[in-house]
Amino acid sequence: MRNLIISILINTLLFGFFIILNLNSLDYYIIPLYVTSIIIVYYIIPGFIYKDFFSPTFIISLTIYHLFIIAPLLHINFNFYYMFFFKKYDVWKSYYNNWASLNLIGVILFYFSLHLFNKIKPLIKSKKKNIYDIRTAPFYFITILFLLFSLVIQLYVYYKFGGVLGYIKAKETIGPDAFKGLGKFAIIAESFPIIFMFLAVFYYRNKKLPWVNIFILMFIFILLKILFGGLSGSRSNTIWGLFWCLALIHFFIRKLNIKFITLCTVFIISFMLVYGVYKKYKTDFFYAIENHGISSNNYYNTATDSILLKSILTDFSRADIQSFAIYSQSEGYYNKLRYGETYISSLLLFIPNSLLDLERKGSPGAELLHQQYDKSTSRVLGLQGEFIINFPYYFYPLVFIPIAFFISRLQMIYKNRTEKQLDLLILPFFINIGIILFLSDSDNIAYFILKNGFIPMCIYILLNLITYKKKLYD
Repeated sequence: MRNLIISILINTLLFGFFIILNLNSLDYYIIPLYVTSIIIVYYIIPGFIYKDFFSPTFIISLTIYHLFIIAPLLHINFNFYYMFFFKKYDVWKSYYNNWASLNLIGVILFYFSLHLFNKIKPLIKSKKKNIYDIRTAPFYFITILFLLFSLVIQLYVYYKFGGVLGYIKAKETIGPDAFKGLGKFAIIAESFPIIFMFLAVFYYRNKKLPWVNIFILMFIFILLKILFGGLSGSRSNTIWGLFWCLALIHFFIRKLNIKFITLCTVFIISFMLVYGVYKKYKTDFFYAIENHGISSNNYYNTATDSILLKSILTDFSRADIQSFAIYSQSEGYYNKLRYGETYISSLLLFIPNSLLDLERKGSPGAELLHQQYDKSTSRVLGLQGEFIINFPYYFYPLVFIPIAFFISRLQMIYKNRTEKQLDLLILPFFINIGIILFLSDSDNIAYFILKNGFIPMCIYILLNLITYKKKLYD
C-alpha cells in the first residue's frame, strides 16, 4: 500500500504540472497515461528501496515508464514529432488517445502475466556455478584466445579500408554499403571489449576497487567500444555495451550506488549528444565541435532548439511513430498486413533476400509512414510499430505476455543468484534484450543478439564445460 500511495503522489505531481502547461490541448489520453504511470512506478519503487538497480523487473519498468509516459508527455508538450509523415500533425495527433489506451491494456497484461510466470519454477534445476570455482589457467587461456582472435579480425577490417581513417571515410563517402558483407567480422571483432571485461572482473574478483579505479576501468572499456565498432557511427554500440560493463562491475567487483549510476546516466546523455555530431560529420568532427559545438547534431526537427530534447525524443522514443502507425492502419491508408513476414525475415537475417523472398521491415515501413510503395525506410518503429505492420493494431497488447515470460525467467535468475555466480556474466546481455524488445524492431534485435551475444555466449558455455575445479565432496 505504501508503494501505491507514493506512486500516486509522484505521478499526480508530474501530471498536474503537465496539465497546467497544456490546458488548451488536453485530450482523454491523459487518463490512460496517468493510470499506466501509477502501475509502472509501483514496480519501480522497490528497486530504489532495496537498491536492486540491476533487477530485470526494475530495469524494464524504468524503460517502459520513459517510453509510455515521459516521452509522450514531452512529445505532446513540445509538439515534437517525426517530420516526414504523409499527414499533418493536426490530422493524426488524436491517435495518442488510442496508443495510450492500448498501452494501458498492455501494461496490465504485462504485470499480471509477470506475477503468474514468477510462480513457475524451472523444470530443470541446474547447479549454480561460482566464479570462485573456476580454474585460473583454463579461464585465462579461453578468454585471451578469443581476445586475440577478435583483435586480429578488427585489425584486418581496418587494414581492408587502409587504416582507421579510411574506415571512417568509407562510411562517410559510401554510406552503410561500405561495410556490406562484413557482418560476420563484426560479430567476432566487436566482442573484444566485453571479453576484456570478463578478464577484468575475474582478475579483480577478490578485490574491492576504489571508485577512481572503477572510473578508469570504465574509460578503458568505452575507448575499446569506440575502437571496436563504435567508429562506424553507432551510438548504441557503446551505450548498450556500457550497460553490460556497469552490471559486471556491480555483480563482481563493487556494488554501484545511486550517485555513481546518476553520473553514468549524465555521461550517457552527453555521449549521445557529442557522438551525434560525429555521426553527422565523421572526419570533420573536431572542426564541427570547435565551430558549432553539439548544436551541429544529426537531428533535423525544428520544434525545439534543445539538442537534449531532440535526442530523447528521437533516439529514445517511438510514441509519435506508433501513434501515427495506428492512424495509418485504422484509417485504411495502410492495409497490406504482412502477418508475421518481417519477424520471419529477421529470424533468417543472414540468409540473402534472393533466396528467401521475404520482405524486411523497410518497405512496409515506408508504406505505413510515407505512403510510398517503391521505397524503403530505416526508421525504427519499435515493438508496437512493427506489430502494426504485420497484424491489426488493436491486438498488440498481447505481445506483452511473452515478454513478461522472458522477463520473469531473468528475474528468477536474478532473485535466486548466489554471490558472483557465473550466470551473472551474461545476465546483463539478456536484460538488454528486454530493453530493446520495446525500443527496436525485430531485425535490429536479431542483429544485436548475434553481434553482441554470440562470442560471449560461446565463452560462457566453454567456461561452464571445462574450467571448474573438482570438488572433494558435494
